Amino acid sequence: MADGANSADEVFVNFDNWVVNTALYAKDPHPKYYVYGSNDAGFLQRTINHMTNPMAISFATSVKALMVDYSKTVKSHFKVGQIGLNRVYQLLKDEEHMQKHDALEDAMMLKYVQEHLCDVVEEDAVNLPPVQKKSNVNKDEPATAEEQ
Repeated sequence: MADGANSADEVFVNFDNWVVNTALYAKDPHPKYYVYGSNDAGFLQRTINHMTNPMAISFATSVKALMVDYSKTVKSHFKVGQIGLNRVYQLLKDEEHMQKHDALEDAMMLKYVQEHLCDVVEEDAVNLPPVQKKSNVNKDEPATAEEQ
């Protein structure tokens, strides 16, 4: 864990309180959590495995169960088998982007992709930039702030 960072237990208790206290929760007590690909589910499960607070574990487990993989929508839109979030983001923004691979940046990119996906057609997918190499993550270790 990063120095000064809250534990996963604290984060998920606070996140649960925030979600429950929003006006949107009153409309839908089972909100969807949009992710891109399957990495977030594995990351979340590894984090849950190291948590101790029952309320935090329960909420984190519900988040995992309510995840929606938006990459399936993108793949269907472009009629391709696999396409990374950064590549789609670059296509939609029509500019180069060096991905930092942190949770906030990923969330902002996914929001942009969701808002602008219909701005392009599948023929534009042929102009995608090359794939960037990903770093390996040890799946037996608890998730760290740097991985987020």
